[in-house]
Amino acid sequence: MTSQYGTAPQGDTHTPSVTDTVTSVWASVLRIDTPDPDANFFALGGNSLQGARMVGRLREELGIRIPLSALFESQTAAELAARIEDLRGDDAPLTGPSVPAFAERTDGTFQAPASFAQQRLWVEEHILGPSSRYNVPAAVEIEGDLDVAALRLALRTLVDRHEPFRTTIRAVGGVPHQVVEAAMELPLEIIDLQGEPEEQREQVLVDRIGASAQRPFDVERGPLLRAELYRLADQWHVLLVNMHHAITDIHSFELAVAELLELYASAAKGTVPAADPPALQYADFAAWQRRTVGDAAFDAQLEYWKERLRGPLPVLDLPTDLTPQGSPSGRGATVAVELPRAVSRRVRELARQNDATPFMTVLTLLAALLHRYSGQTDIVVGTPSANRDLPELEGMLGYFLNTLAVRCDLSGDPTVLGLLGEVRERTLGAYAHQDVPFERVVNAVATDRSGLQSLFRVMLAFQQEMPSPELPGLTVTDVDLDRNAAKFDLVFSVTETETTYRVALEYNTDLFVEDKAWRILDHFRTLAADAVAAPTKRLSGLRVLPADEQRQIESWSAARCGPYPTDTFLHHMFEEQARRTPDAVAVESGDTEVTYRELDRRADLLAAALAERGVSTDHLVGLCAAPSVDLLTGILGILKAGAAYVPIDPLAPEDRMTHMVEDSGLRVLVTTAELHPLLPGGALDGVDVVHAEAEGPVDADGGTAPAPAGARPDPAVDPAQLVYLMYTSGTTGRPKGVGLPHTAVTPWMRWAQDVRPIGEGTRVVHNLSYHFDWSVEQMFHALTAGARLVMLPLEVRADPEATARFVDDHDIHMLYLTPTQMRALTGTGVTLPTLRHVSLGGENLSGDLVARIREVVSPGCLIWNEYGPTETAGVALAGRMGHASRDRASMPLGELVSNASCAVVDRWGNQQPIGVPGELLVGGDGVARGYRNRPELTAERFAPDPARPGRRLYRTGDMVRWLPDGEMEFLGRTDHQVKIRGVRVELEEIESVLRGHPGVADAVVVLEPGERLVAYLVPAPEGGPDDPELRSYLAPKLPAVMQPALLVRLDTMPTSATGKVDRARLPRPTDQPPAEVVVVPPSTETEHAVAAVWSEVLKLDVVDVNTTFFELGGDSLTLLAVVERLRRSQDLEIPVRAVVDTPTVAGLAARIDTLRWTLRSRETAVDTTGARELGEL
Repeated sequence: MTSQYGTAPQGDTHTPSVTDTVTSVWASVLRIDTPDPDANFFALGGNSLQGARMVGRLREELGIRIPLSALFESQTAAELAARIEDLRGDDAPLTGPSVPAFAERTDGTFQAPASFAQQRLWVEEHILGPSSRYNVPAAVEIEGDLDVAALRLALRTLVDRHEPFRTTIRAVGGVPHQVVEAAMELPLEIIDLQGEPEEQREQVLVDRIGASAQRPFDVERGPLLRAELYRLADQWHVLLVNMHHAITDIHSFELAVAELLELYASAAKGTVPAADPPALQYADFAAWQRRTVGDAAFDAQLEYWKERLRGPLPVLDLPTDLTPQGSPSGRGATVAVELPRAVSRRVRELARQNDATPFMTVLTLLAALLHRYSGQTDIVVGTPSANRDLPELEGMLGYFLNTLAVRCDLSGDPTVLGLLGEVRERTLGAYAHQDVPFERVVNAVATDRSGLQSLFRVMLAFQQEMPSPELPGLTVTDVDLDRNAAKFDLVFSVTETETTYRVALEYNTDLFVEDKAWRILDHFRTLAADAVAAPTKRLSGLRVLPADEQRQIESWSAARCGPYPTDTFLHHMFEEQARRTPDAVAVESGDTEVTYRELDRRADLLAAALAERGVSTDHLVGLCAAPSVDLLTGILGILKAGAAYVPIDPLAPEDRMTHMVEDSGLRVLVTTAELHPLLPGGALDGVDVVHAEAEGPVDADGGTAPAPAGARPDPAVDPAQLVYLMYTSGTTGRPKGVGLPHTAVTPWMRWAQDVRPIGEGTRVVHNLSYHFDWSVEQMFHALTAGARLVMLPLEVRADPEATARFVDDHDIHMLYLTPTQMRALTGTGVTLPTLRHVSLGGENLSGDLVARIREVVSPGCLIWNEYGPTETAGVALAGRMGHASRDRASMPLGELVSNASCAVVDRWGNQQPIGVPGELLVGGDGVARGYRNRPELTAERFAPDPARPGRRLYRTGDMVRWLPDGEMEFLGRTDHQVKIRGVRVELEEIESVLRGHPGVADAVVVLEPGERLVAYLVPAPEGGPDDPELRSYLAPKLPAVMQPALLVRLDTMPTSATGKVDRARLPRPTDQPPAEVVVVPPSTETEHAVAAVWSEVLKLDVVDVNTTFFELGGDSLTLLAVVERLRRSQDLEIPVRAVVDTPTVAGLAARIDTLRWTLRSRETAVDTTGARELGEL
């Protein structure tokens, strides 16, 4: 993996003699004609590995110690020559190699320190377990007369010459060391496939080499090199060479393969290859590296990284498809594309024109794509560095590769050129300070010291195309291998060929599916083409969506059902139903049953009474009623008068009620005789009151004035007039009024009738508050289809068990509830076998709740998820819920309904790709007029629809994403997305995990000042877990940053009048008694043993069994030392992962006791000799 970078010239200094030497070496390394002294090394095509080679040769030519950083600071030949002259005055000429021989090497087997890179791999293997993530396989197809004996001799000679192939990594005193064997028999395994059927032979080969390439190595037992020769025919072989990363990197692999072929060519001619070892080997380098860490130059470079990566470090919000379960598996897959030649040519031109390199340009394009995916402006991308700046390392085999974290600043929406300049400077700085091992950088800057957290999630590897090896008389061709391992979440491997760039994407299959990986590459290709064609564009204006994905999203962005007519009125739809089924019961309230004919008559009389008071087209009339026949009479009567109803909660505070009356300008209020005297008079000054049940206006004495029998006003109305004006909570504390017209509501009702056909005989419970916009569907889906609306008494609504029994006792078929309400019902123990439809809305619906609902309803009951803000027709998206994992935090919202349209956009208004989160904008006939008397807020939240002139889109503030099947997934409110120490945290995810505990009936999580997460819990009826139990349950399921700091238990979750969780009424943590800090000392024998080992390793007193190992300053290496000592003291094979999963003294001691008990149980349960009784020790 050969990374590239470059910068602009900085001066015009010229020192002829040294300059001539510099230009001559440059020409040799870069294989070009002698360059001009003012030419830039990187602009000429130089890269990191070539830079290291060039500096090494200059050291040999000039006899002066030249740091690699000099090349980054002085990038022209003239500048570098001047810098060398300065160094000559400060440093004596070298008399020997910079890396001395390891003094403790012996002729036999010996131990040497592991390099920092080897140490990191060894630690990961022990924590995560063996996997193929660090396998480095390559295969070649060989046609011709292959001399197998010569190949076997060449392989043996290669192993004899180079110590890494005879090396394993083992713990010595808990610290990893290289163990180099004096000799190691490494056979060339021959696998003969000639016996396989000819038509299946190639597939068998693919399967066999694929499995072998992914077979893990044992770094402690070795060997760490495998060679297999597959024979398909006498003249047809495939050679597979596989090494563990601990003994090789890409450059070493290339060197090893080249040497193997040279040795083969020599052996094939009958010449015995020389097996003399190189003067210096990897063990020498590792020992030297360990000795030099901590010198002044090293410390200065480390300070650079501390400053550059000063926290909080961002955690990239990648658009993953899957939620990881348990420990990372390390499994991955790879897809690849090529950039078009024209785009590749422009990448090179853009780099050259800006004194950059293709690597920098590609990194710029990748950072821009990640920025567009996440919206983040602080992005860290990893990149490998060859790390071979010493001349003696150029041909040495081993694992030299270092990792650099390049932090990019994308704030201010820069242009492509502006970002390229930023990336160039950041890259140059990184490579100028590349001597610090990545492991030391991580320990210096990371907040998580367990060794499982990386500084980045995405890596970019850039390399030159390797020529196919050549052997006389043989045709050798590379074989593509499918890698099924992933080192990071995403790795972009870019290979520069003569004409184009090949981009391979290695992705973590714990997080991404293959379709998403292909889409990511399509997005990269699309963005790259646009960026290099117009580099003065700002990042927000770059095109990301390819044409086919754009067309797909556009097709999903309009309702697939309908279109439904908009030229009718809601009350007319009711009247038509009343004519069809006049004698069917429309409303059942207690012992009262009212037919459609009677309800229509009562509404007509009320409409006449309102007309007498001057109510007419598009007027606003208040409505204040309990759940009863009078409520429905009031709504229909107001609509028949040509007006819109304004729901007013009779329990609303007087200030809120006064604001609603004043803001709406209503002059007439419909209520009941029972409620009228209870309403605050001050809020209703100047408002005429009509009693719904009186069927006429109220006279001066409070009596009912007569209304003409059968009177029925017929105002000239327009379907664009309002059905209702509802007030929702506002961020300023003053509720805001939202009005929906008939053109928005009637298509909604027709959609409901189409997807959930109901009719006479269907019983629909009315349980939603009438000032909740979703109640319109509950009421009028029933009343426009001939169904019976059964009123749930007000006193029952607050009692989940009473509500469940009401639904069961009254044979209810259709139920509308918020998830909070439904969750409470499922916990009552009451089954609901009569339900045919359950519709959930108003809040996020989780897979766990869907599973709970299925446990209490009949198998044939359909569960629906409905979504729609008040500012759009109450439902904009809806879908039937299938079976899903209980762990799923959010069920799909479904598809667009009833004349609706939508867009999922980033903060600049660009359509987001499939699977990428964005804000949901809803359009179509259901969009409200706006906020009453709030033009500024209306302009902010309602935007013109660019795809549909004359229409508007409502900004919902909800984060969603398109799913590949065209459904939409809710991800949370934008105001519920929080960041803690740079990590984006979805509160809904924590809530979902908490609800997964059988002892938790409901949970809500909020973020308090000081980045403290507070979880509010409602225990299950049979009792809930205590704090230690719940924290043990959460520990393996959520990262530390998502662990609640405080657990608060509630009898019930506070809800608003609409049934949603009322977060404003959650008790403040400061209202809770302050938690006493309790230090719990070790008590059991095992706890004392664990605490003693921790104290010994960490060199401090461990007094609290509940403090975590990492809070005490432990890291991945000291963790291994702890495990090693505990294994010895407890005489027990304790997995390293145990400390990561249970990082407290108490937790680890309990884990050890469990392991010991399990081991003893197995021993006593197995009696193969009959010499002892079962259970006897």
